Amino acid sequence: MPQAQVLSPSQFKSAMAVANTTRHSLRNQLVLALSYYAALRVGEIAALDIGQVYDAELQPRDTIVLYGRQTKSGRHHTVYVHPKLSKLLTGYVDQLENKSADAPLIQSQKNARRYNSNALCRLFGQLYRKANLYPHFTSHSGRRTFITNLANANVNPKAIMELVNHKHLTTTQRYIETTPKQLANAVGLIK
Repeated sequence: MPQAQVLSPSQFKSAMAVANTTRHSLRNQLVLALSYYAALRVGEIAALDIGQVYDAELQPRDTIVLYGRQTKSGRHHTVYVHPKLSKLLTGYVDQLENKSADAPLIQSQKNARRYNSNALCRLFGQLYRKANLYPHFTSHSGRRTFITNLANANVNPKAIMELVNHKHLTTTQRYIETTPKQLANAVGLIK
């Protein structure tokens, strides 16, 4: 199975614009942003509770701590909240039906229960389909984009590995996409 493609800034903007036209626009934008700005897997997004993301005054936290039971690796993980993600979180909390600390962050519109991973995968697919990005872009595209963008900005590979909770650097390297232009520029650096 081929890897999910990396989103360009305009493709992500297009997906966010589509999400903005949906019935639950803030929730849908937040789901996309948690993938793109925090590199969260769909299962991690589904597992988030209000208290992990918001403090007692319902203000967005600067970091989100994922518990081992919520991660693919089984290890706890600290996620640093991007300013654009924090801004979305600030607006999102007002529309939540259940705001208790143990309530799910991503709530079903029918009964305020937790979305499961499969339902969130379908939501990503619907949003990307409406933005004419499906089937090449999936719920994992935001995560691949996060990793590729940091690598292209010359962020230390070990830092990227820790930001995305990978155990091995080789796993992180598999996520990084290169372009012919990057390869040509790399060769041009040789003196």
